[in-house]
Amino acid sequence: GASLLWFFPVDNTQGNGDSVIAELMAGVLGAVETEEYVKQRVPFAWMGAYDVLQKRKATTMKLDQVVEVAREAGLPVLTGNSLEEETKQMLLFFSEIGVWKYHNIEGLSHLLILNPATFFIEPVTKVICDYEIHRIDEHRIAEKKCAREFDALRTSAVLSRNLLAELWQTYENRSELEILMAKHGLFVPLANEPSRSSGSSEGAVQYLVPDILPNVQLDDSSKPDLTCFLVFCPKDWVVGHAKFYDIRRKAFMPIGIFGRMVGKVVSWAQQTDQTELEDISLSKKCCCSYFGSHGFRISLDEAACSIRAEIFVPRAVLVVELLRSLAQDALQGITPNLQVLVAVPSDGGKNQSEGSAEDQVVFLDGDKGLLACQARKKHFQLSAVKRLSVEEAYEQFEGFLPPRGLKDRFDVFLSYRQGGFDTELVGALHQVLSKEVVKGKPVDVFWDRVCLISGNNFKSGFVESLCRSALAVPVVSAAAIERMTTLEPHSKCDNVLLEWLIILHLLESTSAQLRKCIPVMLGEVHKEDSDHPGKLVKSIFSKTADGRVAAVERVPAVVCENVQLEARSLLKKMNMTLSAELGNLTVKDIVNQILQFQGIKAWSHCQPPTSQDSGPVNIHDQRRAIIRQSCTEVLAVLESLPTRQFDEQHIQSTQSLPLLNTADFGTGVAPGGQLSSKVDEDLARRLKGIERREMEADQRLMAAEAKELEVQRRLLEAEAKLQQAERKELDAQKALQSAERMQLELDKKMQALEKKQLDLEILRVELEGKPQESGAG
Repeated sequence: GASLLWFFPVDNTQGNGDSVIAELMAGVLGAVETEEYVKQRVPFAWMGAYDVLQKRKATTMKLDQVVEVAREAGLPVLTGNSLEEETKQMLLFFSEIGVWKYHNIEGLSHLLILNPATFFIEPVTKVICDYEIHRIDEHRIAEKKCAREFDALRTSAVLSRNLLAELWQTYENRSELEILMAKHGLFVPLANEPSRSSGSSEGAVQYLVPDILPNVQLDDSSKPDLTCFLVFCPKDWVVGHAKFYDIRRKAFMPIGIFGRMVGKVVSWAQQTDQTELEDISLSKKCCCSYFGSHGFRISLDEAACSIRAEIFVPRAVLVVELLRSLAQDALQGITPNLQVLVAVPSDGGKNQSEGSAEDQVVFLDGDKGLLACQARKKHFQLSAVKRLSVEEAYEQFEGFLPPRGLKDRFDVFLSYRQGGFDTELVGALHQVLSKEVVKGKPVDVFWDRVCLISGNNFKSGFVESLCRSALAVPVVSAAAIERMTTLEPHSKCDNVLLEWLIILHLLESTSAQLRKCIPVMLGEVHKEDSDHPGKLVKSIFSKTADGRVAAVERVPAVVCENVQLEARSLLKKMNMTLSAELGNLTVKDIVNQILQFQGIKAWSHCQPPTSQDSGPVNIHDQRRAIIRQSCTEVLAVLESLPTRQFDEQHIQSTQSLPLLNTADFGTGVAPGGQLSSKVDEDLARRLKGIERREMEADQRLMAAEAKELEVQRRLLEAEAKLQQAERKELDAQKALQSAERMQLELDKKMQALEKKQLDLEILRVELEGKPQESGAG
């Protein structure tokens, strides 16, 4: 029968004799010729070394052997490079264009893989296969020696290192293979817990192998609150709405993407929540798990050519953001040229859409997406014939949109430089802390991704949120500080530096709610941290990988004028003034003052492995330790703060007035006797101030209502003009169709006329020929 294909099949049975194959080959060559790497110039010595290495018949070579080949070819030729450094540059260049595989990371940098297919395929297929069909000698031997572990692999896709040693006992580079399998997402390191399958209490290293998960039906009887779809499509596809028919035509479903996605979900759940594997429901095409207290189910929806995400909470912003991020990460290892879009059924995702061809969806992302329209306060085109106002769109898709308005208070404010491990860490901290309870109240955490209001000035938003927060947690990383090392007096405002300066001001201010600052300090993070058994994070004071002095030591002692100006402007809006002392702080001063707070040294929780058994999984243990320790210390600081009276304190700070005792107003007498005239005058003055503020607020409200009426009037006029334009367009289409019909009739008449002219010409020729024929007779 017919089936859905997620690739373009090509019939090449005729070889080069097929014109389509020849055209395809020409197209591929034409595309390759436009690539930058084809035009890149490389030293002749590199090409000489390349020729020698290509003639080698070995599958792999040790780096020292490659270095010797490079030496004989004439390396190094680039100024300032040692022989080994330039050899690695050459290997990485040819690796990027697909000649061979070389990874300059710990655990793999000593090995060049000359024949990746031979190196990978045979070992991988001994683990990732159908064990009911492909029974080989290694399987039988392993099953006898490690019966429980082999059964766990077949039934639960859990692979132990002990079993892996049996399956790969004939291969020399087992450690390198193991690291590469984890790197490419084929093996997902699990938390270092006692092995349930083997009964061992020693915490043997285990992996999840998503591609061999059992193809069973999970319980899907629970009805989700919201449903959406993760769509993988070209980056140039920018639309606001579409039908599933369009998604099937435009989208791709890369082979293996769902398994990689499941691996990312399992890793995230274990790293942030210490979730055990048995608490996650898994199958080949479905996964049920939690992000904090937010339950969700993802499944491979072949009919919709996408991954279906069902969320079991009424507001899906956090879950969708994390799922999109994990999907994009999974995509990077397979097809980085695609993007991930979130598609929501046009009913707001409140019903379980079947994904039929004509069902309509809207996209959250892109210039035409729902989020962009909400930010610009524009109408949203729901379909070709229906448009929603800003309010209608928000009401219909509220579950997928950030909440409007900031909270009255936040317990924790997360400050960080976006990108890389910093963002990953902050996301994990937000997830874990948000489900905690301190002194009987849930912890409210500010994370800009889910708390800032779309369309508003984000700088004003974060300052207002900082003023409402009790504890600031800035992520002071080498990556965040590195961008500050190039700042000059007239440089553009660095937003992270701006946040840190305002934190220092609010901690000094008596009218602000900010009480403590506990920085999370990170040095350099290993670039491919899941693939090596060393430390995940260096000290922030350590030298960089290329031997430079630490970024914190290279921060300039200059006053960045735009940062100071922006801080004064933002604080002025909050009725605050930046002190002269803080206004003269240099970039170096600000960084040093933030570092002086008693903080969390992430590198102290990154212990290198003590034995070979630790392996690459140790990196994930380190990440979990950093998250766990950070959350523990943050919660301890929150517990130490005075009773949380944020609501009353917020009223005080926003009105810039002391909190009044309502009992005094009820009696008109002070607690100790008669109210003095001075106190009486003071109270009267305060009451007049409050009444004046109320009148001003009423006036602003009336002005806002008048503006709203004016906007509604203009909106009605615009809609009327739009309807008129649509009617004119319809009339024009009808006139065009009528003209086309008339043109068609005219063409028919012209054809008939031409035919008659042709007949007359034939008749004329015949008549002219008859007398000649008679004369000849």
